[in-house]
Amino acid sequence: MIDVLGKEVYAESGVLNSQYFTRDLNCASFSSGIYLITFETERERLVKKMQVNWR
Repeated sequence: MIDVLGKEVYAESGVLNSQYFTRDLNCASFSSGIYLITFETERERLVKKMQVNWR
């Protein structure tokens, strides 16, 4: 995961054993802002935006 300035703030790798994969991500250590999350497999790459808001 990278922030909008291009700095990597979180990385994890692993093997997906099923067609569907879910994972909880603890965002308590992240500052408010927009982050880009990249999911990558041998066949495809998916990039999504995530917004963190702390009030």
